[in-house]
Amino acid sequence: MLIRQIFRYHEKSLQQKLEILYQRDLYVLAINFAQKAGVDTTQRNIILRKYGDYLHRKGDYDTAMQQYLKAIDNTEPSQVIRKVCTSSAKPCLPLLTGGAVSRFTAYQQSN
Repeated sequence: MLIRQIFRYHEKSLQQKLEILYQRDLYVLAINFAQKAGVDTTQRNIILRKYGDYLHRKGDYDTAMQQYLKAIDNTEPSQVIRKVCTSSAKPCLPLLTGGAVSRFTAYQQSN
């Protein structure tokens, strides 16, 4: 008996493809894919923030900070400062006083 099957393929949306890459922690690939797809700055910054969060969870604080700074256009500095302060890798006492944003910028430039 011959069994015949027909398969139908559906291409996933850009967002679905990106979600698959996030689930597999393939953030660099997601960034490159998004660039080639021509996503807007807001979506690109979301990917960079997710990558930064991933790196921060893994303990790679310096590279995580680089990703956060690339996404600074629509990332609240207070979110980044909070992440820096929760990690034991960087001292954050100077960041908690007045003028935190300007000090945060100066702190990052010195490292």
